[in-house]
Amino acid sequence: MKHKSVKRERPVIQLTGTLLPVGNEGGKERRRLGNPRLKSSPRPLASLRNRKTQFAVRLPASGVDARRGQYRLFEMPGVWLQLAREVIRAKIHNQRVMLMRNGDVPDRVTSLMASFRDSTESARDLTALLGVEGSAAALYFEQFESMLKQRDDWKFDWRGRNRRPPRDPVNALLSLGYSMLAKELTGVCYSVGLDPFLGFMHQPRYGRPALALDLMEEFRPLIADSVAISLINRGELGPEDFIKSANGMFLTDKGRRPFWEGWFRRLDTEVSHPEFSYKMAYRRMLEVQARQLWRFVRGEALTYHGFVTR
Repeated sequence: MKHKSVKRERPVIQLTGTLLPVGNEGGKERRRLGNPRLKSSPRPLASLRNRKTQFAVRLPASGVDARRGQYRLFEMPGVWLQLAREVIRAKIHNQRVMLMRNGDVPDRVTSLMASFRDSTESARDLTALLGVEGSAAALYFEQFESMLKQRDDWKFDWRGRNRRPPRDPVNALLSLGYSMLAKELTGVCYSVGLDPFLGFMHQPRYGRPALALDLMEEFRPLIADSVAISLINRGELGPEDFIKSANGMFLTDKGRRPFWEGWFRRLDTEVSHPEFSYKMAYRRMLEVQARQLWRFVRGEALTYHGFVTR
């Protein structure tokens, strides 16, 4: 692996009332980061950018009704606990499915994961719920290595989840995937008329898209984790694709290309929604889940259904 100093750059979220250039380069960048092709429109955009890349999502004509409902309901403990229970239930369910599909784990593990999932419904408060989530996550990442195919030319040094900074290739892929998933859902929240910075589970903090972080929980295993596992098991990345420095471990420029290919491949994968029984790509599923929440905060739906797979 290469060793050199790497300076990380935080993306900037900016609101603009003008369209990005429609030229080939601008269109390519937006497509690279998973956004639909944008047509000319006077409606404003949310532009997420850093020094190298920029992409945009269209803002709704008006999201005041949903945002007023969001601000009101998310201050009610009963409401945000109801939503948090459903999101964590779906997340643990999907973690269990990932282990059953891709790993080699004993029945004891799958039974424990099912127990954690079912116990979310009886969590009395957010502290108890997060305790269940933490126990399930610890067990999941304890078994994560069973989903990775070891290769003769590269033995993965997996010692559990670590971050800020990631210290090994697998965690580098997971951190990048979670970061991109948060960006995707930040844009989706804007586009459907929700405030991405006020969540029901993650605490608001300056510059932190708390609602996007809430909504991404159920998709972490199915999108970000799946991309990392697929890239490793298909042999699309090797040790030469990572840089190790005092700031952690990150993909090289060459390594980013297969990551983006794997990322968009996963977003374009079609799955069936458990409640609505029709198929769509994961990219579209993110918006469907956000629109479900939009209907809930507007009083048009009685509950929110987390996305789970079989």
